[in-house]
Amino acid sequence: MYRNYRKLDSEVYASVINIECTDYYLEIPSEFRGKVRVVKSVKVVDATDKLNPRHRVTYVIYANEPREIKARLTCDGEVRELSLKLTRTRRYMIELLRQS
Repeated sequence: MYRNYRKLDSEVYASVINIECTDYYLEIPSEFRGKVRVVKSVKVVDATDKLNPRHRVTYVIYANEPREIKARLTCDGEVRELSLKLTRTRRYMIELLRQS
């Protein structure tokens, strides 16, 4: 049991993206595949339009070492280039978002 707590208390480097969209997509360049991980949490905000409900999306990008990555975010047809700097946090924060 101690090993599980020790793992959760370890340091990781992360960045968070919050958006509200009906259509969304996050693209990480292939050079970072396997080096960073992405956790996505989606909640419906407005379901009055049954075909295109509005979502609140949270992306958490994390890695074991500090990195600065470029990502492309598409939200309702609008494409944005993001430069994300992963900053230090504890692994349990990532696990909390993963389970919500």
